[in-house]
Amino acid sequence: MITTAEEYKQALLDIQKGVTVVRTTLPSTEPRIPIDLDTRQISIPDEFKFLATKKETKAETIYFVCDRYFDDIDLSTKTCVVQWVNTDDKITNRGLYPVTEIDTNSVDGKIVFGWTIQSESTQIAGRIEFAITFYEINEDKTIDQSVFEYNLTTLATSSLVLDTLDIWGSTTPPGNPTELQVWLNKINSIAKEANDNNNDTKAKIKEFNDNFSGKLTDINNTATSQIEAINNTANANISSINATASANINVLNDTFRANMQTFNYNADNIYNSKVYSISQVTESKISDINATTRSQIGAINDTAISQIEAINTTARSQIDDIENHGNDILDNLGIVNNAKLYTDIYIDCQSYNRFMITSFTIDGEDAIKNGKGVIYVTKLKADGSTIVDKMIALPTDCAFNTEINIGNCAKIKIRLSYSETSATSSTTPASFTYALYSDYSDVTNKCDETINTLNNLAYLSIDETEDVADEPIDFATKSYVLEQIQLLREEFKSNG
Repeated sequence: MITTAEEYKQALLDIQKGVTVVRTTLPSTEPRIPIDLDTRQISIPDEFKFLATKKETKAETIYFVCDRYFDDIDLSTKTCVVQWVNTDDKITNRGLYPVTEIDTNSVDGKIVFGWTIQSESTQIAGRIEFAITFYEINEDKTIDQSVFEYNLTTLATSSLVLDTLDIWGSTTPPGNPTELQVWLNKINSIAKEANDNNNDTKAKIKEFNDNFSGKLTDINNTATSQIEAINNTANANISSINATASANINVLNDTFRANMQTFNYNADNIYNSKVYSISQVTESKISDINATTRSQIGAINDTAISQIEAINTTARSQIDDIENHGNDILDNLGIVNNAKLYTDIYIDCQSYNRFMITSFTIDGEDAIKNGKGVIYVTKLKADGSTIVDKMIALPTDCAFNTEINIGNCAKIKIRLSYSETSATSSTTPASFTYALYSDYSDVTNKCDETINTLNNLAYLSIDETEDVADEPIDFATKSYVLEQIQLLREEFKSNG
């Protein structure tokens, strides 16, 4: 006989593991008792005057019908049992009947199943109360850790078990509330508490994900703003070079033509042929100067545009690296529910070099905020030996939510503890979340690689003639470029 909640849960788990459900077609001529899943009511038709006679076995099968789908859950995939209590208010007998045959074909969208009345449920002449349960239990946990992955239970209803077939004799009215309903309420309360604890852990994971997504968005926005500022400065400087060069060419042309007009005027009647020859040579020189200057300006423009494109490509690559690294952290978030205190937990970390504990709860309370939780972290080699003898104690040696360098580790060993040992035991429920990832050194190195590109962009020169020294034209000062690089690096590090 089932007398405790643990025995009840064990019985349900045994049924789930041991019962094979056959899908078949059940008789359509037998009356069916409808179940309203929205109200959880079982409505017994008036034609059912009693359920069975005392100690009757397998003489009667009653059939139930209900919706197959409830809130998008296919109930035909869950384990179904009939829970019953047989009592005369002095003696009570209770048990479970596993449903082994279901019919999903006779009525579209409905499940039909039967309860064959056996002698175990008809031992006592009096009242028989019953309810229907669809459930699923996590089989990977021990019975004290098991939670209902799914649990739907109807309200209890009742009928009669008679001494004889005299259905007009005296009857025992059902009590209110029934003993079965009180029992079901207690079991449902246990299932609700387990599900509430699981929902609290999911909320903490969502909070961590939201915070990290916000930081990643800030990094993207800052990098985009820096790239736009560099582009705007470079474009403005190119425009300034073009305008200055064009103005210098025009001044040179105007001055030379004015001088030639003066010379021609003074020598109008003398050496005309020589003046004409000189004019031809001079015009040719002017054309050569113009062509050379325009060629150099075009080369400057091509170089500047190429360097801007290189900066854009490098910056976009760095943003992609940061996004991929952020996604790698999200992909490697971990959560350990139903952990035991004072018991070793091993985590494979050979692909990463950073580790962080992000949350820790003991018996439903935040052990980080109340300061009562302690976590010991030990670095291990591939063969299981420790890399250093001393364990890292959080928060004594390292605060929670602080990264721990786990380079060269194959595994890490986690042990959960409580600072007030007299208040807990190894059965006290606990859970924690963690993150495995690699550091941002690759991003900062890529920032360093762009310094030479930006420095080259900062200084360009124009070789005006063969006998004149190069004249540098600054369109982005060195101090400005270095300041922008430093701001970008600091922003990456602070968000990393």
